[in-house]
Amino acid sequence: VVNQLIRSPGVFFEEKEERQKETTITRVLYRASIIPDKGSRIEFELSSTTDILSCRVDKRKVGGTFVLRAFGLETAYDILKPFYPDTKALFFQEGAFFDRHTGEEYTLQDLENHYLFALLRYRAKIEERGSEEEIIEERYIEELEELERLVKDERIKIELLCALPRESAVKSPYGKVMVETLIAETSPREPDKKSPLKIYARFTIRDFALVDIYKKLRAVEPMVMEVEHLVSRARSHFDLYFKDLTRYDLSRVGRVKLNAKVHIPPKELKPADVDLLENLPPLALAEDIENFKAGTLITKELLKEVFKVRDRVRVKDYTEEHARFLSTLDLINTVKYLIDLRYGREKKDDIAYLGNRRIRAVGELLENQARVGIARMEKFFRDRCTVVNPDDPNLKPQDLLNPRYLTSSIYEFLKGGTLSQYLDNANPLSALTHKRRLSALGPGGLTRESAKFEIRDVHPSHYGRICPIETPEGQNIGLVTSLTVYAQTNEYGFIVTPYRRVEKGKATDVVEYLAAYEEENFVIAQYTPASEEGLLLSDRVYARYKNDIQIVRPEQVHYMDVSPRQVISVSASLIPFLEHDDANRALMG
Repeated sequence: VVNQLIRSPGVFFEEKEERQKETTITRVLYRASIIPDKGSRIEFELSSTTDILSCRVDKRKVGGTFVLRAFGLETAYDILKPFYPDTKALFFQEGAFFDRHTGEEYTLQDLENHYLFALLRYRAKIEERGSEEEIIEERYIEELEELERLVKDERIKIELLCALPRESAVKSPYGKVMVETLIAETSPREPDKKSPLKIYARFTIRDFALVDIYKKLRAVEPMVMEVEHLVSRARSHFDLYFKDLTRYDLSRVGRVKLNAKVHIPPKELKPADVDLLENLPPLALAEDIENFKAGTLITKELLKEVFKVRDRVRVKDYTEEHARFLSTLDLINTVKYLIDLRYGREKKDDIAYLGNRRIRAVGELLENQARVGIARMEKFFRDRCTVVNPDDPNLKPQDLLNPRYLTSSIYEFLKGGTLSQYLDNANPLSALTHKRRLSALGPGGLTRESAKFEIRDVHPSHYGRICPIETPEGQNIGLVTSLTVYAQTNEYGFIVTPYRRVEKGKATDVVEYLAAYEEENFVIAQYTPASEEGLLLSDRVYARYKNDIQIVRPEQVHYMDVSPRQVISVSASLIPFLEHDDANRALMG
């Protein structure tokens, strides 16, 4: 079975230019995609011409804040607070507004030059039912006169007023994106001058968002249903698709990549960090401390215990249970990163970069295939259970379970799968080469037609991991490749390559394996002659730093290649005087 090189789960940011029809205006679309190992893909989009955030779940467009609301950021205040710290939540009592947290009093005049979003509760006549119902609605209030009218209106109760000073939105690093998105969703529309964001008061605004997402994803059903049924269906649909491990799984790799991209969690915690835990993704202990094992989820209580014996704790990403689902924090930080990308503070991702691609080896491919088989077997079992009479004395387990589904799906993979091939066993070299082959094709991977030039091309991150020479000529060029001589895979399936550590211009005997995403921040020299004590002999060496080649002094070097052969694969390394060959010639060998 050939190893498959596939895009790893995680979060990816891209930008692409788009021409509007019949005009010369080009706008740039910025997109953040959260790609799980299995389940629905969530994408956020921003364009360079408007400030409105839009969102897609499985390619279907939903309102920009609806996904945030569905994950628990219910009101305008909840959504704006993480982006604009000055946002205030006010409640109305005896003719004045009071801040919910500080108790400070505000008059109508104080609220000038604020963006205002009100959560209203009132009774309204429902025409289909012919009865009155209590309704909650979130509405953007443009003019203060309108707020004054609402305050005087006995029939309307203002549950919560979210106020954001206009200047803090202008000064904010995240611009007006979130405000403009909310205004677009909650502005009053003609005919009745009410906001479209309203629902019966026995439900919540979150339910409104859930129903909206449910209607988009399940286009046919909801038109005829009662509201109660619709809301309960939408709730269970959301829980099934985003909170159930059999349907949605970021996987350990996905969680680690997501954290590294948008959260950047600390490597160790100090006592001062206890209160910051809410703003960090789930973390685990990186070492055994007292009674706590490495890998234990970190909570405030646990930290208080640990800090009695230690003054600092080494931590790593927690990758089990609830860490495999998306949290509100993941979504907020992803949107923040996307806005940063739009303002040019961050860079987009590169598809061909090896830090974004991982290897699925035999075990994982077979496991996925076995899952498919077991799912089919389970379906057969359920169907049988409805038919069989349970009181029958001759009933045997074989009548209910049929292992054929499992065996046939594994057979199908081993006989007919694209990744399963006969071992080329002509001589030890051809066998070794075949075993170290990587393919980007196969289920879940690319196809020959869809693979663009960028993916087939040699990329700086291939250095010491994938051979630049050994690849077939023809339609598979660059898609079927070979591991280099010293390359291995780490626990997450990323390719790592060994480097000797260099300290103060002296090469030590410590060898460390680094993945593409770990080596970015180090200066890595090519293999250079060293004296017996390990001092680098030349006064200037060629080194790589952040995908760029520089000439540096030996003292600046962090790591050095293990061997000049590190760059090429096993069979290419046998070609004598390879460095004098033309690459295309070497390829034909």
